[in-house]
Amino acid sequence: MTKILLIKPTPGNIVHAQVTPPLGLMYLASALRQADNYDIRIMDMRLMPGDLDHTLREIRQMAPDIVGISTFTLESDRVHALSRALKAFQAPPHVVVGGPYPTSDPHGALDDPHIDLAVLGEGEITFPQVVRHLESGSRQGLEDIPGIAFRRNGTILHTSPRDEIADTNTLPFPAWDLVDMDAYAKSERFTNLRKNRYMSLFTSRSCPYQCIYCHRIFGKGFRPRSPENVMDEIEILVRKYNIREIEIIDDIFNLDSQRAEAICDLIVQRGLNIKIAFPNGMRGDLLTQPLLRKMKKAGAHFLSIAVETGSPRLQESIRKNLDLTRVNQTINMAADLGITTLGFFMLGFPTETREEILATVDFACQSRLNFASFFTVTPFEGTGLYDLCLPKLKELGGTDSLDFHRDAFNLSNVPDKEFFRIRRQAYRRFYSRALSRILFSKAYRDVSLMQAMRLTSRRVL
Repeated sequence: MTKILLIKPTPGNIVHAQVTPPLGLMYLASALRQADNYDIRIMDMRLMPGDLDHTLREIRQMAPDIVGISTFTLESDRVHALSRALKAFQAPPHVVVGGPYPTSDPHGALDDPHIDLAVLGEGEITFPQVVRHLESGSRQGLEDIPGIAFRRNGTILHTSPRDEIADTNTLPFPAWDLVDMDAYAKSERFTNLRKNRYMSLFTSRSCPYQCIYCHRIFGKGFRPRSPENVMDEIEILVRKYNIREIEIIDDIFNLDSQRAEAICDLIVQRGLNIKIAFPNGMRGDLLTQPLLRKMKKAGAHFLSIAVETGSPRLQESIRKNLDLTRVNQTINMAADLGITTLGFFMLGFPTETREEILATVDFACQSRLNFASFFTVTPFEGTGLYDLCLPKLKELGGTDSLDFHRDAFNLSNVPDKEFFRIRRQAYRRFYSRALSRILFSKAYRDVSLMQAMRLTSRRVL
C-alpha cells in the first residue's frame, strides 16, 4: 500500500506563528481516499515541538513513498530545507509541492532539484493523478496531466491549465479524522480569538474581484456550495465531532447575499447552537443589514473586514475599489449588533504618500472597529502587486523578510525612518483606546485581551 504523507510546514522566520487546521490537505486526503486505498497521514509542523531534526526522525519512522507539501510563500525557505533533508533519506520519497507558493512561482519552487513536481491551483483532481503516475514508475506521461509543472532534462515544463472544479458540491468533505482537533483548540488562532474547539470551513471558492495582491490560487470566479451541502458538513462537525464553533474562511462569503442568508437560516432551523467567526476578511461594502442580522442570529460573533487602505486613489490602484463610506457603515452596523470586528490594513503601497498612510490610520482610529492589524505591504511573486513593485524591489536589492508584521521594507514614497515610525504609531494610536473598545463593546468575550495585547506589542517593537 502506497504511503502518502501530507505536510503543512511552519514559517521558520516569522515573528508569531498562528495556526489554523490545514483544510487544503484535509480535502486532498479525502480526494485520495476516493481514488484508492492509500495509507495517508497529515503532519502539521506548526503543532510540533522541536527543530527540523525532530520532525525528520518522525518522517523516517513513517517511511512515506510520497510527500506532499502545501505551502505559502512565507514558508518557502522551510520547504526547501525540508525537501533537501527528505532527499537525503536512504529511501528518499517523491516530493510534491502545492499551494500558493508553487502556484504563483513554479520556477522558484522547481529550481530546487530536491522538489520533483509542483501541483498548480486546486489539487483534488490533479494530485491523485500525480500519485497514480508516480506509483507506475514511468518517466513518461506527466505531460498528459493538466495543472502541474515538473523538470525534465534540466528544463521546467508546464502542462495545460487544470479546469477549476465547477461544481463544488461534488467535493468530498475534509478528512477531519486525520488531524488532532484538540491540538488546534489549544493553539494560538489566526484572529487572536479565545482558544476553543473549532473547525475551519469553506462554503465557496474563489472571488471575482481583481485585487492585485491576491495569489488567485482558486481562480477569479465565484464557485459556491449550496446551503444544504454546507449545512450537511456543519451538522457532521457538530453532531459527530462536538465542534461548537465554525470559522468560515471563504474569500468572499457574502458575494451572494441570498445564499449567505439561506445558510444562516438553516443553521437556526436545525437548532445547531454554534458560534461562527469570519476571520478571512469579508467584502465590507457588500454586507447588508439583513444579512448581518441573520449572521448574528445564526451565531456570528466575530467578523474581519479587509479595508487595506483609506485612500480612494490607492483603492483604485490596487483594484479593490472599496466604497469606504459603506465599509464604515458596515462596521457601525456590526458594532450595533454586538459583533466583534477586526480591520485589516496595509501600509506602504508603491507611490503611497504620507497623507495617504495617515488617512488609512485615521480611518481605523476613527471607526468603531474593536481591533486592527496594520501590515507592511509585502509583494509576492506571481501577483500584480509584485510586478508593480519590481522597480523598487530591484532598487532595494530584494526583500529582507517575507513577514508582513515586521518592518521589513518600505515601498512607499515616504522615507524609511518616517514610514516605520508612522506604522508603529498606528498601533499605539489605535490601541491607546483598546480597553474602551474591548470592554465597552464586550469584545473580551471573544478575544483574549492578554493575547491581543501581547501580539500587538510584538508588532509595535
